Amino acid sequence: MIQQKIRLFRHVLRNISTQVLRTKKPIFRQINGLRSIESYKIAPQNGIGPIFSKLSNGMRVITLENSNKIASLGIIINMGSRFESKSSFGSSRVLFNMILSQEGKSSRNCLPNKLALNGLMLEGGFNREYTSFLLEYLKDQGIENIQEFFDGIFKFYKKRFSSEELELAKKNIKEELLLELENPNIMLYELLHSTAWKENSLGNNQSTSIDQVLDLNIQNLTEFRNSNFLSNNTIIVGTGISHNHLIKKILNSLRKFDILEQNSVNNLKNNEQTMKIPKYVGGLVKNKLPHYGFTDIMVAFETNLNWKGRELVALSVLQAYLGGGSSFSVGGPGKGIHSKLFLDVLNKFDWVESCNCFVNQYSDTGLFGIHTTSYPGYSLESIKVMAKQLGEMKNISVRELERAKNLVLSAICTAYENKSHYMEEISKQILSYSEFIELDEIINCIKSIGIEDIKNVADLILSNADRPTVIAVGTDTSQVPNYNEIISIISKQIRKY
Repeated sequence: MIQQKIRLFRHVLRNISTQVLRTKKPIFRQINGLRSIESYKIAPQNGIGPIFSKLSNGMRVITLENSNKIASLGIIINMGSRFESKSSFGSSRVLFNMILSQEGKSSRNCLPNKLALNGLMLEGGFNREYTSFLLEYLKDQGIENIQEFFDGIFKFYKKRFSSEELELAKKNIKEELLLELENPNIMLYELLHSTAWKENSLGNNQSTSIDQVLDLNIQNLTEFRNSNFLSNNTIIVGTGISHNHLIKKILNSLRKFDILEQNSVNNLKNNEQTMKIPKYVGGLVKNKLPHYGFTDIMVAFETNLNWKGRELVALSVLQAYLGGGSSFSVGGPGKGIHSKLFLDVLNKFDWVESCNCFVNQYSDTGLFGIHTTSYPGYSLESIKVMAKQLGEMKNISVRELERAKNLVLSAICTAYENKSHYMEEISKQILSYSEFIELDEIINCIKSIGIEDIKNVADLILSNADRPTVIAVGTDTSQVPNYNEIISIISKQIRKY
């Protein structure tokens, strides 16, 4: 009966119209060669406008001026594990590893070391949806060496892979994955995703599927590359660099590897990236780690919110309100001590080592939940405490709301002070939605969030209370209740408030 009411409640909430933030659709100037590289500025941001250009192969370029001595370049590719199938499992990670790995026997031949010799610093990262590479250098020293950065990545758009480099990449990844299996936090988040979206899309779990990654062959890797590592899935962003100069460098590298035109990127004309809709499942997974010393439990719910909806902004404020922290504060005491989880959990229960609210948001859905680390033997108590906090989270005062909003504003403004972070964020939005939300629009929305907004988004999250995702990892998970009992504990707390 309880679950039927929750499902009805969810249906009603899903049909409530949502207020959306205003978005901007960039106008890309078409570049067909060196003679047409002049672009114009649009969408001014604090008096300085990004310049948008699109090359004939579909690759997009965005630049923004800055007054710093350091310039940055980024290559963001809409490629990640959510696009992998059973046959191509691990392909995005293998490609990432190949790009950054050494060529031949000398470690000096790897791309990061080659660039470092000329004073350029390269960083890379990948997740379930994007793969990115960021290069930073002094404006007056590194500008002439950025060609090597583009060459080192562009050659993989058409590269023929050898069995030797594939085996080397798989060997490196196996070592990485074995280390990750010993890290409780990585294991938790991988299990969280693979349980929430079991065996589909965002649920692809590499850390617990080493054998599948090692089974990858050249044919399946090439097919995945041809469908995902595409020029029209790529955005190049630059800050503190002339737009025209950057275009020239890019075109020189594209010409070198014969990928100036879209049809020449690979031999398969009809390859298209397939974006599978994540199918949320939920469930309970227990994993024993005898030598860990603690027990970690995560309770999460699917968000399923509009990426430009007001509710997603309210969710960020709700996360800041709940906050959290650890009994040991790295870098000095005082961080997060006014948040709800710090006051109501860490300050009251001496068996809690840490307690934090988290949001993992992707282009079309995500997870919201609470993560608690406790001493062994307190698993049931941890779940009851988390359920109570979830039930109470919409009871926010005006003072607490203002504090949470200020925290979110501070975090966003601090992050966006770094122009490269700002450019990377709008690039990811353009790759996923072909439009982006300007910073001023986000700030104004945060400032306008009220108590009713928090209540509404809390109700939306808790409308999925009959299908939570629960992960328990640690020394002792024997006291963790079964799945139906956990649902009952959470439902009782929701009814109280």
